[in-house]
Amino acid sequence: MTTTATEAAAPVQRVRPVGPPRLSHFSHVHLNTPDLEASVDFFVNVLGLYETERDEKNVYLRCWGEWAHHSVILSQAAQPGLVRAGFLVEHPSHLKGYAEQLRKDGIEVTEVSAGEVRGQGDSIRFKGVGGQEYELATKIDRISRPANHSRVMDRPLPYPGNSGATPRRLHHINILVPSVAETRQWAQDALGMKNTLVVRGADGFEPICTLTSTVDLHEIAVSFDPFSSEGRLHHIALWYDGMGDIVSAAEILAEHGVKAEAGLGKHGGGENWFYYVREPGGNRIELYTGGYQVLDLDPTIPDVTVWDLDQADDALVWIGQPMSPNFLTDGTPHVEHAPQDEPDAEHLTRIM
Repeated sequence: MTTTATEAAAPVQRVRPVGPPRLSHFSHVHLNTPDLEASVDFFVNVLGLYETERDEKNVYLRCWGEWAHHSVILSQAAQPGLVRAGFLVEHPSHLKGYAEQLRKDGIEVTEVSAGEVRGQGDSIRFKGVGGQEYELATKIDRISRPANHSRVMDRPLPYPGNSGATPRRLHHINILVPSVAETRQWAQDALGMKNTLVVRGADGFEPICTLTSTVDLHEIAVSFDPFSSEGRLHHIALWYDGMGDIVSAAEILAEHGVKAEAGLGKHGGGENWFYYVREPGGNRIELYTGGYQVLDLDPTIPDVTVWDLDQADDALVWIGQPMSPNFLTDGTPHVEHAPQDEPDAEHLTRIM
């Protein structure tokens, strides 16, 4: 794929196609880790996720507020990174519609039968233009009501209280791609997602955008990868009820020797609070709270927040310390490169 820092400006649209097929929501993420047991220990005993079950290849995890069999899957591999990002479709019949549409666009689609992945219904897998693999599924099994269930009937488990580091649910994924504009347009055209925010230069260069299939600001964030690599992950985000929960989680993480890679801070774009750490396998995790919802006051009129490129530093960090250039470009798998291959000053100044 040819990468250029200067991309032709494309119309910014947030309106998705009318009628099926449609996505329901971002439901799960599958990660590779070079140290599976260390990563599982971190997610379960430090972050406070629950292990639903495991098989010979995968460990299936969920957050305390989730009824789904899993929202995070971990697998052993030589390098950390994204295996695939998963969405549920609005209706089982929509899976066939997506498969037909993607194949018509020349995209190879793999069909996966119910039960091949523990706790999942029929699904399809395919790669997007940025090289990441996606999975659309008809359903994820609902767990039985636990014996120690919450007295609040829509919670599977009691509020974790002083345990501190436990997130309520999976929130979003951030991917690194050679062309943000191309990935944005593909996600709108092929998946019917809404573009809600974009950072854009006068010449059309887009270093960051956000996409969603719900009223949340984003389920996928897309970031520019200056190394022209494909399929890389920047981070996954876990949702916390409030900033106090993130502060408590930071205390728990610090007691385990885990310090922030960035944060505590607040993004201007999205207006959410963040705290970024690395799990033992090397994948970046964002502790996330706040932000706003995007409601269609008039679905016939495109409505997207556009930040100018010279406002990018405020879009990235509104409150808190500036992020390092390495933070913006380093993802998993890590890209080995010689000093002369470092992102040049133009790339960095265009992003920050």
